[in-house]
Amino acid sequence: MTALHGSTDSTGLVGGPPSKLPTVHGLFTLRTFAHDGTAHAVMSIGDPALVDAPLVRVHSECLTGDALGSHRCDCGDQLSASLAAIAQAGDGILIYLRGHEGRGIGLENKLRAYALQDTGLDTVAANRALDLPDDARDYTGAAAILHDLDCPQITLLSSNPSKVTALEGMGITVAERRDLNVPDRPESAGYLEAKRRLMDHIAPAVHRYVDKTETNAEGTASTVSTEDAGDTLAAYDTISDGDEVVAQLAQSEDGFIATSDGDAQFVSGQIDRAHLHRIRASVGAVLVGCGTVIADDPRLTVRAVPGENPVRVVLDPHGRVPTTATVLTSPESPTLWLIGAEVAPSSDVGDHVSVVRLPAAEGDDIPPARIVSAHP
Repeated sequence: MTALHGSTDSTGLVGGPPSKLPTVHGLFTLRTFAHDGTAHAVMSIGDPALVDAPLVRVHSECLTGDALGSHRCDCGDQLSASLAAIAQAGDGILIYLRGHEGRGIGLENKLRAYALQDTGLDTVAANRALDLPDDARDYTGAAAILHDLDCPQITLLSSNPSKVTALEGMGITVAERRDLNVPDRPESAGYLEAKRRLMDHIAPAVHRYVDKTETNAEGTASTVSTEDAGDTLAAYDTISDGDEVVAQLAQSEDGFIATSDGDAQFVSGQIDRAHLHRIRASVGAVLVGCGTVIADDPRLTVRAVPGENPVRVVLDPHGRVPTTATVLTSPESPTLWLIGAEVAPSSDVGDHVSVVRLPAAEGDDIPPARIVSAHP
């Protein structure tokens, strides 16, 4: 690209001529900006420079999600939701940063990481196994584009606080960060959970999206919205301070509570997990059996909604839970380890763990009332 087709600023940013781009979300203006040899695409609507903090999405290139419709990530959903939000606002910008494939490691390495994720590694562990950085993206081009468009203060559509920090370090004021409420698909739930746990990505407090399609007796399909998810979650605040026991079960739409090999992680959707975390935030203790800990290695903490972590109670009459389990090693919440009288507990556990001897019972059946009455 040469300056003959646009303008060049003092940073070496080269802007191409604008053209109209009609989309399903509205009529945008499209132009390219070349920075350090890479041409980025910029879609805008209205006159963002006249708005104090226009809505902006800085979107990283993702061939698999954006163009091929992959559900391994949420990139395609985020892109569509961003354009819809910007169009609804009437003034805004989407900066499509090329060269950001796979958080900056490139398409070939991204697919290598995918292969490792297929073996059980999470997205961060897969990158590290390939001696690649967790996130190699650079936002210098995005900051230069925003300055060139006279938008030094923005409202950023993102769940990634590192993006806020990067842009602000380059002179862009992020007046507000807004979530994009798109669903965690079953195929992407593990990936998104890893980014939230290991890379500090923020989970929206409430997801608003069309959840499923139903067909009536006449054969007409209609969408069922989960727009009222927040009101449903608020119902858990009615759990009293008395001695109540709340049971929770997650299952897939086809009626399964785990995969064929016993894995029950992410068997349901994001809204269901928010329900679960709301329950945890509303009770004093959460009880699981040793089988759940062995199969899923859960954290049993509150992450999807505001609230305090409950005490974790692990029912393990025969001492089967390994001492490497998260509930026995992570001090995020006090943990009661309920074991039988004959079990010799290991001392190789965290200081947050208290061993509680189960009341004597005939055989392996322990009445629930005895479990509830057990205390250190």
